[in-house]
Amino acid sequence: MWTACLPTNNMHAIWRVIVRTVFWSYERGTWPYDIAVAAIVLFVMLSPYVIHFNDQPQVGPTPHGSSRPCDQAQATCRCCISSLSMR
Repeated sequence: MWTACLPTNNMHAIWRVIVRTVFWSYERGTWPYDIAVAAIVLFVMLSPYVIHFNDQPQVGPTPHGSSRPCDQAQATCRCCISSLSMR
């Protein structure tokens, strides 16, 4: 079998690193913990440049109808006050 050529100690060490990383079992302040945190921060900061989410905000006035932010009977938000003053 081809796995007989690989040293078992190295495979156990590699497997142990993978398991400890996946289950986040490193103590705070250790270098593997710091590397994992840095990798997460880099992913969060750089992923919008790589993954195009296409989540641009809507441009123009908000549509009035069933998705109104407040009840028209209350008329307390700026959207409702401005629309009531135009009537």
